[in-house]
Amino acid sequence: MEILSTNLRKAEDFALKCLNGAIAWRTDRMSTVQMSTKPKSMPRRKLILKLNGKKGAEELKKKRDARRAKAQAAVQARLARSAISPPVDQPSTSTEAVFDAAPIEEEVLIVPETMPSMPFPTTNDVQTQTDQGLESVQHLCRALNAANRKIATLQRQLQAKEEELLLIRCRPTTRTKPTARRALSLDQLTPSSKTRRAKEIADKLQQCFRPKSPLDEINKFLRLARHQADFKSPKKAAEMRTKKGRTRQPERISAMLDIQITLMMGLSEQGGLDFLAATHEVRSLKKRLVSHARFEVHRDEFGRSTLLCANIREVLLHRVETLWKNGKLTETFVSDVNSPRNFTLVAFWEGPETRSEMEIRLQPVLVQLGQLNDFSVAESGPKLTIEWFLCGDMSFICAWLGHMGPAAVFPCALCRVPYHQLGNEIVWPRTTQSMERGAMIFEQRTRGSKHTTADSVASGSQKALPLFAVSPQNVIPSPFHTMHSAGRKCIDFFEKNANQVERERLALIIARSGAIKHAKTQEYTGDHMRRLLRASEEIRSIGTLFASDIADLLNDVRELHTYARAVLMLPQQIHNFEAKCFAVHSYFRTLWESHPSELSSDNASGFTPKLHWLLAHAPDFARRWGWFGWLSEQSVEHLHHVLNKQGERFKHFKGDELLLKIGQHQTLLNAVFDRHLGWRFVKFWAILAVFCQPWELRFREQQFSRDVQFEIIVHLYYFAFRVETLGERVQR
Repeated sequence: MEILSTNLRKAEDFALKCLNGAIAWRTDRMSTVQMSTKPKSMPRRKLILKLNGKKGAEELKKKRDARRAKAQAAVQARLARSAISPPVDQPSTSTEAVFDAAPIEEEVLIVPETMPSMPFPTTNDVQTQTDQGLESVQHLCRALNAANRKIATLQRQLQAKEEELLLIRCRPTTRTKPTARRALSLDQLTPSSKTRRAKEIADKLQQCFRPKSPLDEINKFLRLARHQADFKSPKKAAEMRTKKGRTRQPERISAMLDIQITLMMGLSEQGGLDFLAATHEVRSLKKRLVSHARFEVHRDEFGRSTLLCANIREVLLHRVETLWKNGKLTETFVSDVNSPRNFTLVAFWEGPETRSEMEIRLQPVLVQLGQLNDFSVAESGPKLTIEWFLCGDMSFICAWLGHMGPAAVFPCALCRVPYHQLGNEIVWPRTTQSMERGAMIFEQRTRGSKHTTADSVASGSQKALPLFAVSPQNVIPSPFHTMHSAGRKCIDFFEKNANQVERERLALIIARSGAIKHAKTQEYTGDHMRRLLRASEEIRSIGTLFASDIADLLNDVRELHTYARAVLMLPQQIHNFEAKCFAVHSYFRTLWESHPSELSSDNASGFTPKLHWLLAHAPDFARRWGWFGWLSEQSVEHLHHVLNKQGERFKHFKGDELLLKIGQHQTLLNAVFDRHLGWRFVKFWAILAVFCQPWELRFREQQFSRDVQFEIIVHLYYFAFRVETLGERVQR
């Protein structure tokens, strides 16, 4: 029995030593990884109870207080060595403290001999538990190493993304231009900066008045702007001292020239320029200039607002009398008739350009336009007759004339050519009587129900009467949009049918020219198309026969643009215009015959309605009236920029007040144009805005900035009417 008890004691000592060694090794390992992972305490208390058996309640209470005190001291010592602040929100328990502390030999409890007989773990059981502890520690180490490797990989990826983003930000681009800083006020400038600012303003104004004869007021402004002494802030002395010591008042320009300068150059009336007219004089003059126009905001049953001019006849008569009194109703070429300042606004609303919208919103305007036949200028002036012209894009003209649109069986609103015969031929020109007859047939066949193809054929694709009686011969075939459509058709055809080498060369040419497609429509618009037309010789340098043919076609289209200017055409120019249209038609037909895959089953000719207008109706219109681009929708497109430029003036107004301010400002532009810039034709012409495609006001305020960007997107289409004295006839 003694030998057996001795062996048991030796086994107990060996087991306890192994367990204490495992605990000490694990404590050292966990102290190295406790910065990355939260230490997970082992149920030390349960393990001791399994090894030593049940203890008395009194002995356990005594040992507990001593163990807690020693554990807290050990934790504080360890934290002091590793310079890590102890956690605040997770206080350590007795078990965690014992696990984190260094192993203490006195804490090892020996099983007393008087313990009752119970199953005691053997050496194999203790070794198994030790192996499990080691395996758990190794598992934690492997998980920690895997987490460290994943963190390192993510850090490398993040660094690569940051470097790529930095390269993108530093890379120059042609899509967006750097935003210019706001100009400083005059009181913030140095003397040299004031002199430079004065020269810039004077040079800009001199460019505006360069083709005109010098005027005293303009020369006075140039002289004052070029001298630093007269270019001061109103905060400084308003009176300037001469060499003899006397004071004199600063010279000022007239209020009318002040308005003209500020409108043309975008200067503010509070910009601090002493040579500008007094503010109260300018404001009172503005009120007088717009007092003759009366604008009203009408609301329909759905609460939608429409700005309408309530006295169109008085507004037009006032403009004619102003031209007559100022001697501008002459036979000299003075200015551009397509200027946005020559645009008389009579209707303006937010909404689509559908037929139903125009019928609802334009009834008051149509009634007034129907009463305009002629009027006299003053008492001794001539009596003027009015002849109406309709201009705009194709969708607006079709909606106004009651046509079904470019997708109908007869897609042209000016003749009855079938879709498969579109080209440079006019088939059965439409008349006012034929449009009325077609609308009547369509109404009788449909009776308000959905129409069929047979109904479209029977009515000639005419579904309603025109909103306003305008002869089809007086419909201007959209010079701006048709010219642009021809150029876009050439570029799209080349991009689609070129080989890989030609596409790469074309991409380089487009990049060098600076032409960029519109982000929304993915098409070349405006000046970008003109840049591609000017790059025709570079396209020819590609060296292939296909590229050479496209370059010839682009040259012809570019030459067509010269005939779309606001000038009268001589008979020889009209003949050349017809010949060039025929050449462009031949080029397109040859290209489509060489690429039959481009022709669809519905359109065997390959020509679109816009190309048909350019190649067939444009020469016919030029022969009849002696001009093609003298009145065009391009002035309406330029009106977008005018309204966007005036965003600072209108950004504080909302709703109906904003619409009224837009109408008054356009009337003010008309007044300045009539008095100082004149007109550019032998007879008087005026332009009436009678339609507005969807326009919107967008306010975007950037963070950390008080600057609000104001943008007005507006599309206007208009009527034009010609006024001529009795006995005068237009050379046809």
